[in-house]
Amino acid sequence: MNRLWNDIIPMGGLLAAAWLLTGCGSLSDRWQGREHISGPGYQPVNVHRPPAGVPEKIRRVVVLPLVSDARGAQADAGVDTMQAVLVTELVRCGAFEILAVSADELSHATGRSQWTAEEKLPAAMLQRLRDRHGCDAVLFSRLTQYRAYPPLAVGWSFKLVECPAKSGEAPRILWAAEEVFDAGNPAVVNSARRYYLGQLKVPGPLADSQAVLNTPRRFAQYTLNALALTLPPREISPQVPPPPADVPSETKPKIPAKGAGGSE
Repeated sequence: MNRLWNDIIPMGGLLAAAWLLTGCGSLSDRWQGREHISGPGYQPVNVHRPPAGVPEKIRRVVVLPLVSDARGAQADAGVDTMQAVLVTELVRCGAFEILAVSADELSHATGRSQWTAEEKLPAAMLQRLRDRHGCDAVLFSRLTQYRAYPPLAVGWSFKLVECPAKSGEAPRILWAAEEVFDAGNPAVVNSARRYYLGQLKVPGPLADSQAVLNTPRRFAQYTLNALALTLPPREISPQVPPPPADVPSETKPKIPAKGAGGSE
């Protein structure tokens, strides 16, 4: 029996050493943020934007309250959560100065607390928002799908509409996007995990990109980041060279009169 134990113990030590070596290597990779994610990612495709880009004058954007296509307790909870994430991510994006309008403010200005871009809007509504908030455009947002349990799913519909400067002018759609991000799609999973790892400030051994697939708020952050990347670039106005400056008469070179300062 003693001889048997003497044979087993060294073998167990070798196996433990091998496990520690491979385990430490894996732990080291995670500590350095080198979690490997293979496979293609997801690219939003249902996006409309003008070829020339957003006019340079579009600086301040009013974000209207988020509207849910669904009804029920889960949809209401989703709107409350997603509205806060939406505004935070738009500010983080930095493309525009963002001003979120509350439901009460919108109701006071238009008579209703919610509007979608697909509805017939009141006359001069956009111009009224422009005058009231000094905005150049309005973002209409809809939550088209929301599933708060795995596999998570978030659907967005956005329309960025320019506020006419004058009454009677037709509003222009500067950007529109409609996408559903479903964590049941492997490409969505890959992109979400890569986004999560890229956002970690100090990756540690317990950092696991799978966490983004279990938290609706984090998953929504990924979806909004992916859509923000489809925003059109700002239109660059052509540079017109300034007209040549007039040279003051006293600085102009004086041409000596004929015969002056010398013999004829």
